[in-house]
Amino acid sequence: MALPSPEVGRALMDPASANRFEAVGERGAELSEALSAAPTGTRIDVCLVLYQPHLELLALTFSGLEHQENLGVVRIHDNGATTSRAEVLRYCPASLRERVVYTTSDNAGFAAGQNRLIEGSFRAGASHALVLNPDLQLAETALSDLRAASRELDDRHLVSGVILFGDRGEIRGAPADRVVDSAGIEWTASARHLDVAHGRPMASLSLEGTSRTSALTGALILVPRRAWSRVIQLSGEFFDEDFFAYREDAELGLRATRVGVGSYVTSRVVGMHYRGTPGVSRKSALVNRLSVQNRFLLRYRTGAVGRPGNLVLSLTRDVAVAAMVHLRERDSLDGLRNARRLRPRMIEKRRRLAAAVERPEAHGSAQTWGLRAAELTAPHAGRVESDVWIIIPAYNPDERLVASVTHLGSQFRVVVVDDGSGAAFAWSALEAAIVLRSATNLGVASALNIGLSYALAHGAQYLVMLDQDSQMTTENVRNLVDVIQGDDQGEIGAVGPGSVAHLSYGGVSGEAGLIEVPEVLQSGMTVRREVLEACGLMDESLVIDGVDTDFCLRLRRQGYRVLADPRVRLEHQLGDSAEQPARRIGPFRPLVTHHNPTRRYYMNRNRVRLLRRYGRVEPRWAALTIRRTVVGDVMAAAVESNRREKVRAILTGLRDGMLGRSGRAG
Repeated sequence: MALPSPEVGRALMDPASANRFEAVGERGAELSEALSAAPTGTRIDVCLVLYQPHLELLALTFSGLEHQENLGVVRIHDNGATTSRAEVLRYCPASLRERVVYTTSDNAGFAAGQNRLIEGSFRAGASHALVLNPDLQLAETALSDLRAASRELDDRHLVSGVILFGDRGEIRGAPADRVVDSAGIEWTASARHLDVAHGRPMASLSLEGTSRTSALTGALILVPRRAWSRVIQLSGEFFDEDFFAYREDAELGLRATRVGVGSYVTSRVVGMHYRGTPGVSRKSALVNRLSVQNRFLLRYRTGAVGRPGNLVLSLTRDVAVAAMVHLRERDSLDGLRNARRLRPRMIEKRRRLAAAVERPEAHGSAQTWGLRAAELTAPHAGRVESDVWIIIPAYNPDERLVASVTHLGSQFRVVVVDDGSGAAFAWSALEAAIVLRSATNLGVASALNIGLSYALAHGAQYLVMLDQDSQMTTENVRNLVDVIQGDDQGEIGAVGPGSVAHLSYGGVSGEAGLIEVPEVLQSGMTVRREVLEACGLMDESLVIDGVDTDFCLRLRRQGYRVLADPRVRLEHQLGDSAEQPARRIGPFRPLVTHHNPTRRYYMNRNRVRLLRRYGRVEPRWAALTIRRTVVGDVMAAAVESNRREKVRAILTGLRDGMLGRSGRAG
């Protein structure tokens, strides 16, 4: 996994910091190297950062690891060399000792120590890294439960579970009288972060399955390689090392959400945390100082408006904290000074993150963005050998998909990606297609990436994307592919149909020759392998709507041409359903599409995001997009059904677009 470029942020390990890390334990290093050479299946490396550890509690942590499934290497980093490897291993079961990789350095903080351990895990071939405190004992099936929850989320997000306060005994299920330590992190109106359900009886917790939360406690986080890669590529670091310790987990949750990586908690009890008395503060002078410092670092990093909570209440508390420090808690003055000193760096990080979220193509590639389609099921193999692959994302399709696959599958490889439809559709009817099925609905961008990644991994040279309700003849597919194949100079990034249904696209209908346009519709868009490898796949943070626009404008920004072929006409359903198709009304013939409120939200949010991303370099496209958006929103509010919900969705989408929000709504 390549490290982020200097433009994104600081390198995870520069030569100076690397020299401060002393590898201890040759056997552990040999094991790590061997695992790196031949990684297979699921392997979870455990990452422990020590600083003056309580060795008896560390022994409980080791005991919880001893019989876990999928356990890889136990990576230990001693911050400040506060103990010795021999002393630590004396408390480690014999069966684990050969798995331990032990390093030490000057005290760089919890965030820096964990960053280096996590990076080492993935460099050595681990599929997941488990951030773990040295005073937390895992439940007997913790790794299996966490892995199952992560698999349900396609390894795209950070995962934890219910953590209870420990009593130094063995874990036997989840007694109702046990007390919860953490079930995630939540934010108050005054921008304080608190552990969800902290100090409450287990019986009072009403969690089912896997639920989303604002962030996860740094005491236990399962980090899939894919989620780590996404955070690293777009923000430059995993934990923010300027936070040193305390609040670094809450900040990570906010930043990860910005780049489309969520925080989830499974309802299963995954461990016991032995940290003092439930509900009683553990604050010391050092924790108070870091708490003050990191409160203001968080404000500078997110901006006052971007920070969780109520703006007025959070700023009021900022003033109160600063006043309290000056009047009573003067030991924390260094925290305020450090925050002010680091303020320019936090603002620069905020700026770079915003730029990366707006231009993800600058920080990713086909390899980075590609999803691991091999982990999905592929029950049918295509029967035609060909360099041309057709990718069709599908969600609750109908018989039109069967007809399209049957027709196109006679001459081309066809990949259908079921985007979490369920069992209602007879997928076995798609005998001419390779069917990849996702357990959850991921969105059009992710579904396309699954299919594209699968096709690329199996040798595809030319890729045609279609919607499930689009109909295209094999002749038209060949016309589009011929355009790409005839491009000896490699100037064409994408080519698409010249007309869709009864509407001309880009003003090219009926004209001879190829016409250069700002964008073509995703359905029918045809690209070559080299373009995807150079420019990356679809931006998954858009989810749906604007995915094709972003891709085409990204190609143009990188010097490629986007063309429409007037010879090719696409039969495609415009509008929300066959019962309410798109139509033009009135003397000025505006298009009424009857898109539902969810689509209205994404259309408005993503158009605002794309206008901010490309508006200055594509002024003609920007003007047309603004006009199209205004007309579409007015029609939705004036003549379509369900107007109140659509207006609410439109306004929410515009707001979220201005705030730079991405990923799935809600």
